[in-house]
Amino acid sequence: MLEYNNPYNGERYVLRVVPVEEAIALRAAGVVFYDNTKVVAVDTCPTFGVLRYARHKTETSIGGRNLAIECGSACHNFFAAVRMWTLLKSHTDTLDGLFKVNLHGTRLFGKDRWDSMCSQPQDAEPLSNAIAFGLDALHTSGYYDDPNDRKRTMANMEVACITYAHRYFQSELPIYVKDDFIGVEIPFVIEINRIKGLNPVIETYYYCGRIDGVHVYGDNVTAGENKTASRPDAVWRSARFQNVPP
Repeated sequence: MLEYNNPYNGERYVLRVVPVEEAIALRAAGVVFYDNTKVVAVDTCPTFGVLRYARHKTETSIGGRNLAIECGSACHNFFAAVRMWTLLKSHTDTLDGLFKVNLHGTRLFGKDRWDSMCSQPQDAEPLSNAIAFGLDALHTSGYYDDPNDRKRTMANMEVACITYAHRYFQSELPIYVKDDFIGVEIPFVIEINRIKGLNPVIETYYYCGRIDGVHVYGDNVTAGENKTASRPDAVWRSARFQNVPP
């Protein structure tokens, strides 16, 4: 649990990580969770943010596709697959390790897709093997080209993903693994309590998201974030996760 004080208005903000079972129960009870997309939309244009994410209105025609989200989701399949490939090569020397990696891979991709990824030829050098593994995840993500969008094509996504893989293998950031925890595509929910003075909690909000990768960085643990819709700006860099001991 963390607490922050606002010296300008006397308010305090108490943050708590919500356990998985509690988050599921809150969602089932209809509690609204706010993610980065909603927060940025409201901050950029309150009218659009409320209409789109509170009233669920959209400008697209019936049957229209949100290609930015679809494309980003498909690319994240590739990113997660490459991370999982590294675990197949580093944490499967025991039956227990192999079981844990396969279980997490099945949770992320489903059994059929995970089996398909694991059946890809692995007779080249490591980078090419990882790319083949990841491209299978990309191709089975369900994304297909839209004739009206010449940028978000599968061919362009393949080039971007292959470029990502080249850079990823230059980073030397192993995936953090501890007991049953595997740091690939980790969802989270944070409870934010707003308090003023000695009064009880004024308001409670729930912020949700997903950590693309939890990595080992020297003697610390850090979060890895893949951006497909925008670039990390100064605000993101100033608010990035602090490295913490494992």
